[in-house]
Amino acid sequence: MWTRRVRYRPVAHVVDEMETIANTGAKNIRIADDTFTLNKKHVSGLADEIERRNLTYLSLSVGSRIDTMSNFMFEQIKRMNVDTVSFGIETGSQRIQKQIEKVFGLPEGSAQLVDSKRAPMKLESTIDDLRQDWLQPKPPQIPSIG
Repeated sequence: MWTRRVRYRPVAHVVDEMETIANTGAKNIRIADDTFTLNKKHVSGLADEIERRNLTYLSLSVGSRIDTMSNFMFEQIKRMNVDTVSFGIETGSQRIQKQIEKVFGLPEGSAQLVDSKRAPMKLESTIDDLRQDWLQPKPPQIPSIG
């Protein structure tokens, strides 16, 4: 269950893993963490450490909550050579947003995404509209074998 608490791994450990990946010859790393931009101090620390270790040649892509992006955050992730930021929006319906207890409404989220078009990197967004799921539960998915 989501308790609105996020634990961060130490900056040095994250950058150690990036360095290990880079040593295999990889040039692109996708950080699959939709809470990546929640903590300004953590992101700033990552940017500092990536620059210190001269890993800015790596091309990074990250996920983000739309309500955590600011000019400061864009500056920090650009320092890390982030070339793609992906935003996920659960629904286009304010009624559903209220039911799933989102802390920001559609107008604020839309304004933030529009403002982010000034960003110096590629931005992606998806809307996973929950209206059908909310009204009619899907049958359980049975994984296929072989």
